[in-house]
Amino acid sequence: ATELAALVRRYEGVLQLSADSSVVQLEIEFAGLDGTPKLRATFDIADNYPFAPLGTCLDSFGEQVDVEHLRKLLIKNAKQGFGYLSRACSLIEAFAK
Repeated sequence: ATELAALVRRYEGVLQLSADSSVVQLEIEFAGLDGTPKLRATFDIADNYPFAPLGTCLDSFGEQVDVEHLRKLLIKNAKQGFGYLSRACSLIEAFAK
């Protein structure tokens, strides 16, 4: 809960329950250097977090962002365990800039 609260404050994210109420969704928009939104990430956080892979949906806005390359980077660098979601968000933020 502390990690989620910190991410919501840092990235101005939105926490919500999914339609089936068994998964919490965290939605964060990442901006480029000029401040315009470039990418939206939605993370599905289940009961077994942080020891199971996150369900991640990446949507790019008007600019072309190589989402497939970003997915590969997330798989390679954001390892499961405590702080998993924070590491994933930091990686996405760096990639968006």
